[in-house]
Amino acid sequence: MKQLVRCIQAIDEFIGRIERYAIVLLFFSMLGVGFTNILYRYVFHAGVMWADELLKQSLLWVGLIGASIAAREKAHLRVDIFPVLLKGASKFILEIFADIVTVFISILICIAAVIFTVDTYKLGEVFIIMPWPVWIFLSIMPISFFLIMVSKAKILLEKKGNWF
Repeated sequence: MKQLVRCIQAIDEFIGRIERYAIVLLFFSMLGVGFTNILYRYVFHAGVMWADELLKQSLLWVGLIGASIAAREKAHLRVDIFPVLLKGASKFILEIFADIVTVFISILICIAAVIFTVDTYKLGEVFIIMPWPVWIFLSIMPISFFLIMVSKAKILLEKKGNWF
């Protein structure tokens, strides 16, 4: 069991590095596209038509990759009313329950996102302004919720040694 946990931790760390590089790359790409669009509008009086749509879609990617990073680093938003009031075993059981619920909800959202993305692919939807398929930009939804589920499952496996 310890080898499985170590293997999952190594994979999780690798995915975490990729996510951090991706979010930085996306962020600076967004800055570049936004700056270029503003420059074109005010200097050349003609904007880049697809820039605003690309920025909107990139923001979706940054937000969902950020959510996955937050789940991995246990830095996500949570309600701290009960954990502050509870101590010891009660607090531990609540944390386990919250992680299990998060895994379950992530699985449900991941399945729904896969169905939505596949349907978009089958319909052949493309952006009006950009010649790219919509499903490419939507693919971050199932990926990010799968990664959130994996991160929370890893946290549960790490806590398993403390259950008894």
